[in-house]
Amino acid sequence: MAIDIFTWPTQVASQPSTEYNRTVRKAQFGDGYAQISEEGINSEMIKFPYSYRGPLVTSLAIRDFCRNHCSKAFIWTPPHGEKGLYRVAADSIRMQPNGKLQATITATFEQAYSATGG
Repeated sequence: MAIDIFTWPTQVASQPSTEYNRTVRKAQFGDGYAQISEEGINSEMIKFPYSYRGPLVTSLAIRDFCRNHCSKAFIWTPPHGEKGLYRVAADSIRMQPNGKLQATITATFEQAYSATGG
């Protein structure tokens, strides 16, 4: 089964920063010593708040793509980042009309992982 590719432009002018969250385990001992290790092989999660403002027809296409990729990963390259697999956070999709012929679509893209390590 082919993985879809997100091909629409990414507007970064007013974007909040990309979030990098790492999951670690820590065991603190009474003498001040601590053991810290990453949790699992994919311990880092990247989130990017996506936004697009433009023609209504393009905004609707992006909205539909996002709605179809809350549980299905897609390929995307974030600004200043590396190409990878992402999903849309299910509760993050928003669309705001900007007149009759324009709209703004926003969503949060969260890094996903495949069984083959990607």
